[in-house]
Amino acid sequence: MSCQHYFNIIVSRTQTKFASCIRHFGNMTYNHTSVYLDDDVNNIYAFARPEHFSIFKGTLVKESLDRFTLRRNQPVPVKVLRFEITEEQYSEIQAIIYNIYNDPEYIYNLFSVISYPITKGFDTYKAYSCIEFSMTLLKKLGYQFEKPIPRYKPDDLIEMFKDNIYKSCDIRDLIHEDAGSADYFSPISLSLLASNAVGLFTIIKRTLFFRNYSH
Repeated sequence: MSCQHYFNIIVSRTQTKFASCIRHFGNMTYNHTSVYLDDDVNNIYAFARPEHFSIFKGTLVKESLDRFTLRRNQPVPVKVLRFEITEEQYSEIQAIIYNIYNDPEYIYNLFSVISYPITKGFDTYKAYSCIEFSMTLLKKLGYQFEKPIPRYKPDDLIEMFKDNIYKSCDIRDLIHEDAGSADYFSPISLSLLASNAVGLFTIIKRTLFFRNYSH
């Protein structure tokens, strides 16, 4: 007898200055998406910065409560979209997340995000924004979309899948215990600045020479 599984997407309104800019210039209510399987809120993944001051370095990270709240007593509105999946689909999504999480070549598709008001987003080799990653996983599950994936915003997910809204709450009501994200709050250092410089070079190279990549 097969066990029923779920694929979940958290659509959130996070509190960083970068998130505020993205919402303002992109005309969005929500700015971020994360994914997790079943009810395992201790294993939430998203394309984001590994450290708060890593402006130009992003990858697939494991998220926790204090990354959403910045360790402040502040609300972070979220909507959770839930999709029923088979055991085979569960294994496939789990493998994709594991492989990308452990592949250092994957980066955050930063220039696609910050140029969205003008370019409406674009594909880049081994690069995702948070929404691109979430929608790519939905596509793996068989969902079809009219536009290229980089053209969608987190708000679009809520509109397209309003019947899949499982919860509308504060992130603190969803995640009750936090394993912590000590690395996320690392102070500025020479090594952090160096990794940002490498990250910026990688993003520029990928954007200039690998724009026509299809996920």
